[in-house]
Amino acid sequence: MKLLSKLGSFRKRLFPSRYETGSMLKNYVIAQWGPFIVDHPEYISEDFYSEIVEEAKKYIRADSNVLDVGCATGRLVFEYEKLGARSAVGIDTSSKLIDFCKKIKEKQVQKISYPFDSRVSIFIEGDVVLVDFKDKFSFLSCVNVIDRAENPILLIRKCFDLLKMGGVALFVSPYDWDFSPAPKHLHVSDMKNLFDLRRWEIIGEKWLSLNMPIEKETKLYDCHLVVVRKIFS
Repeated sequence: MKLLSKLGSFRKRLFPSRYETGSMLKNYVIAQWGPFIVDHPEYISEDFYSEIVEEAKKYIRADSNVLDVGCATGRLVFEYEKLGARSAVGIDTSSKLIDFCKKIKEKQVQKISYPFDSRVSIFIEGDVVLVDFKDKFSFLSCVNVIDRAENPILLIRKCFDLLKMGGVALFVSPYDWDFSPAPKHLHVSDMKNLFDLRRWEIIGEKWLSLNMPIEKETKLYDCHLVVVRKIFS
């Protein structure tokens, strides 16, 4: 496991991710933190994130340990903490995005005014498939990550392993495979085909619209949201 992690880190230095660029950070700041940008508030992506939070609200309790896989700039992690989660963890492969999350927590980003003091949020740089976690989670989200994973099947399996028995996972995907590192035979048009129904119970499903800022333009995505519960260990 440690060797795989080191190899991944070495490859990242050789081939820097587009998620390490300033432009990508800016895109995610507008998408996730738009309403809280002091000078020029943006609302183009807010409906998308608000709907995810409303869905998560059904499953997060005061004793919940929650995880957001591919947390980007961390908005959902803070929202889950606001919902009362006992611990809220965000993980992302981008060091630039994780660094921003930590600065938001410490209120070191002057252009963002977020009316909340975070006490239990934790941010981790790494590939969730390769990271060992001490505890299991009662709720996790994985938003627009399936089509960015090298192996979507392994990602789903890892999420299964990270959940407690009876735990709930919320997955969202626009099925935008154009920039996916996954081989074509692993591309899917319906993520429900990735879930072994002997282990998972599908408990919710709907479609969301996401207006994602890309440079000076926006791109409209139709995103598939599926909520599943772990029913077999």
